[in-house]
Amino acid sequence: LCKTFDIILAHHDTLRIRYSPNNDNEVSWNQEYLDRVSIKQICSCIDLSKIEIGTLNIKIKQIANEVQRTLNIQEGRLLKVVLFN
Repeated sequence: LCKTFDIILAHHDTLRIRYSPNNDNEVSWNQEYLDRVSIKQICSCIDLSKIEIGTLNIKIKQIANEVQRTLNIQEGRLLKVVLFN
C-alpha cells in the first residue's frame, strides 16, 4: 500500500502542494510545490488486532480524527494513508 502511494505522490505534483494566504489579498492564495517527502511521513499501518470487536469502530474513528488533525494546507500535508490491520 505504501509503495503504491509513493508512486502516486511521485507522479501527482498536486499532492505535494502547500497553500498560503496572499499578504496583499486575503481572498487569494499562493501555491508552492514541495519536495517529495519520505513515504514514512504519510503512510502508516496500525495494528488493531488486540482491540475488542465492540470498541473497534470507536478506535478507528479516534485514530482517523487524530490523523486528520495533522493535515494542514499551509504546511503541505494534504494526504496521509493509514492501513488498519
